[in-house]
Amino acid sequence: NDVITCRTTNAKGEGVWKELYLRPTPSVRRILVAATGIHFFEHATGIEAVVLYSPRIFHMAGVTTKKKLLLATVGVGATKTSFILVASLLLDKLGRRPLLLTSLFGMFVSLSGLGLGLTMVAHNHKW
Repeated sequence: NDVITCRTTNAKGEGVWKELYLRPTPSVRRILVAATGIHFFEHATGIEAVVLYSPRIFHMAGVTTKKKLLLATVGVGATKTSFILVASLLLDKLGRRPLLLTSLFGMFVSLSGLGLGLTMVAHNHKW
């Protein structure tokens, strides 16, 4: 068990950025790499990609008018915002790890369903 110690003696927090980025302890370095990796992969593979490409995704799914594409994209944004608010309210009650694991499972199921659905539409298969 590594104990994170503060190298600075200044109580005002000066030097924290130097300690974090220029001379981190091994335990701080692991935390920094883990946090950066989780943030990158959750945003690169999750809802951010869907939001960015949502007009194209909905067009591939058969939504053709610009008004309906905009409405569907706004719906994705509203859903994202509501789940962020729910997660923010539950963060202190449940903790970060359970919310992270739940979001990873939900992201896997949602993106798998999205990929399967768009593949089925692209190949004109009927259920």
